[in-house]
Amino acid sequence: MHRWTIFIAEVVDGKLETSKTLTVRFSEFEASVTGIISKVNDSLEQEGQQILTDGQGNKILDTEGTRESAFWKQNARKIFAVQEEHFLELQASKKRRLRYLSLSYLAELRH
Repeated sequence: MHRWTIFIAEVVDGKLETSKTLTVRFSEFEASVTGIISKVNDSLEQEGQQILTDGQGNKILDTEGTRESAFWKQNARKIFAVQEEHFLELQASKKRRLRYLSLSYLAELRH
């Protein structure tokens, strides 16, 4: 069995903010995005869909690379679980910020 700490997060002012931490135990067979999400949902006793993200709010996809324990055992990586509606809010906030930065940069180029 392996262990991993998942940070339960909410979106505050367009950024991920940890509200709880959760240590999940998982076998090699459960080492996947869907396996970890299932463990998180069971531990939190929640029905809402959780999205796993990295520290920047980028969604962790269920791919060949995330279906092995080596991905989940990397100590430097922080994994966040965010409710789907909060994740969508975070993505919208990131897009607005990028659009603002792009417009600001273009305005500077014109002057």
